[in-house]
Amino acid sequence: MLNDIKHILAVVNHTDDGEIVLQKAEQIAKASGAGIRAIKVIYEALHPSTTDDFERNEVLKKRLITTEETMLELLLSPILESTSLEVDSAVLWRKHEFQGIIDAATELAADLIEKSTNHPVPEVIRTPQDWHLLRHTDVPVMLVKPLTWKSQPLVVAAIDIADPDQEELSERILRAADQMRRTLDGQLYLVNAFPGISQFTVQMRQTVGDEITNKLSDLARKTGIEPEQIYAAEGTPHVALERLVDDKDAEILIMGTSQRHGPSGLVLGNTSEAILHHVNSDVLVLK
Repeated sequence: MLNDIKHILAVVNHTDDGEIVLQKAEQIAKASGAGIRAIKVIYEALHPSTTDDFERNEVLKKRLITTEETMLELLLSPILESTSLEVDSAVLWRKHEFQGIIDAATELAADLIEKSTNHPVPEVIRTPQDWHLLRHTDVPVMLVKPLTWKSQPLVVAAIDIADPDQEELSERILRAADQMRRTLDGQLYLVNAFPGISQFTVQMRQTVGDEITNKLSDLARKTGIEPEQIYAAEGTPHVALERLVDDKDAEILIMGTSQRHGPSGLVLGNTSEAILHHVNSDVLVLK
């Protein structure tokens, strides 16, 4: 995946979160040769009109846009001064933030969207705007925490090896995780959570875990993952992944999700929702 990235869309909310979003975008861009477009979406819910005077509202709107353009220029200046990366910026005014991000991603033909979660712990995602973004875009989205990546960060690839319908997605997740690990000179863990069944004996649960571990091992050989970096974790996925991320101090979780169709088509899968709600790391979501 990272080898194919040509355009990164970095979504900035304010100066503090913008610095970390752009820092991480720059690291990936340097490894992939991608260009970066930084955007700020001003959406109407945060800046409602305070008067019925159209001309006055337009003046205030232009003033606000100019202020945000200046912020983006200041944030991007260190990257422009220190690298030869292709970098530009834009400020958009939209009714909804997520729609502005999707519009910008479409115009750019973005291969990756990076966005701050705004909340360091414990929830990766809280805002309806983030949920709508994940529901409505097919572009991989990285939700980042306001913490820099340490040297040789730990990357966790979460897959569902037991579901044949997820085989292609699992392979994409593993490829993306391996490329992320190589890009950041980090470590990679491969994990598959499976539900514990109370009626099963210890031996039966061990057998299930061993079967999953064997399947993981077959997949892991493709990327040179060592046996000690493979985990078949018993428990509900969000609990198992949260535990692993915390225990290993992982910084990036790469996972997949798929949209439902029909009446619940605007709802992400329950498992994905729970993981995104609880896990304490950056999360890259693939479809």
